[in-house]
Amino acid sequence: MTRKEVIKMLKKYRESGAKIETREKELEEWESRYRKDLSFKVLMPMSLIMCRIKAEVEQAARDRDTVLEAVSLIEDSSIRQVMEQRYLAGQSFGRIAEKTGYCVSYVFELHRKGLIEIQKKFHSF
Repeated sequence: MTRKEVIKMLKKYRESGAKIETREKELEEWESRYRKDLSFKVLMPMSLIMCRIKAEVEQAARDRDTVLEAVSLIEDSSIRQVMEQRYLAGQSFGRIAEKTGYCVSYVFELHRKGLIEIQKKFHSF
């Protein structure tokens, strides 16, 4: 897994959360319509749409779990904290530096080490 692929995977955490939220709302709307119109012509297409939405939600949840696992495998708490704030909380490097009391260049260094550590862990699977 390349560094770019690791970053792309980590960014999926927040993207997946937004997708889950959006698709679950959409699923609720479809289920509401499904209950109201019980004709066979409508039921089949609606059930297919609902199945697709459920599959997307399940995939997004798996993506989130993968990111959580990857970050939790980081042993160094400083590195893990930077990665959690960057990818799970969506903080900028400057904001992470403010919160942790580290200088921005050190936050970048911890981030780089975190990417390398995740890259190694996923390469070993």
